Amino acid sequence: MMYAIAIDYLKDSDPILGQVIDRIGACKLNQYELEGDLFFCLSQSILHQQLSTKVAKVIQTRFLQLYPDSQFSLAQDVLDTPDEVLRGVGISRPQISYLKDLARHTLEELPTLEELEVTVYKTNSSIIFIR
Repeated sequence: MMYAIAIDYLKDSDPILGQVIDRIGACKLNQYELEGDLFFCLSQSILHQQLSTKVAKVIQTRFLQLYPDSQFSLAQDVLDTPDEVLRGVGISRPQISYLKDLARHTLEELPTLEELEVTVYKTNSSIIFIR
């Protein structure tokens, strides 16, 4: 992600915030690069909903072990997995519903991470210049 434009804008708009940014450093959100495809990234978010980090990681590990031969880029694998199997690794019924809905949408229409990043950058640039 490109934060330089946003950081410059914030520093110019708010001198006090600018001093804080200078003191603590720039945004560190880009330290954590997204890995995998969009389905993988969003499914991680679903699996972590309303759970402690430790529990979520255990469930996520069990979930990924269901698909050892897959790059986990195939949403079809999740659609083909019986709900009981997903429940067996600790995924709640609502989360199963969300995962399968995400899988269906992924197969139909979701953009790639690269497409989203370009869209976000273009949108952020537009917002900065519109204001």
